[in-house]
Amino acid sequence: MPRRCAFGGAEHLIALYEGLQLQALLRAELDLVAAFDRAVARLERGWMERYEPQAARRLAMWDDDDSGSWEL
Repeated sequence: MPRRCAFGGAEHLIALYEGLQLQALLRAELDLVAAFDRAVARLERGWMERYEPQAARRLAMWDDDDSGSWEL
């Protein structure tokens, strides 16, 4: 695994676990270990696939027209 992917994977796992910890605080019935296990299995499947953007990229620019309002 290239180094760049390893860092991305680590970020995903940390974000996942921190999010699940917050959910566990709000939902007493949440089985944290089981939820983490399911989510990691899904992440692993996603990491094995080649990433291809599904939507065309839209470039947005802020425009300051003469009226003084900003529009996207």
